[in-house]
Amino acid sequence: MAIITGPALDELAKELTAWYIDTREQLIQALEEGYPYGSVPLTPSEQIDRFMSMTPEDWEGLTNKLADRHRGKPKAEELVRKDLEDFVAKMNRMATSRRTV
Repeated sequence: MAIITGPALDELAKELTAWYIDTREQLIQALEEGYPYGSVPLTPSEQIDRFMSMTPEDWEGLTNKLADRHRGKPKAEELVRKDLEDFVAKMNRMATSRRTV
């Protein structure tokens, strides 16, 4: 049995890390088909109400959920920040359109 060391081991680690991240992303996408995995379908009005009443604990839970989703990816913190910004922007757009209707 050959022992893998040095650059060959480093290359294998990179390949396995890339495989893990890709496979994990595919599984998450399959589970989220139609609606985010672990979420309960809500009407737009219910989504806005829930967003407006989020507590610091709710924000922490959402941040942790996003961090877990992006775990192992390069620049995971930036991805979490972008997801949070996108979520806030979407909810603000929905709230604004609800007020104008």
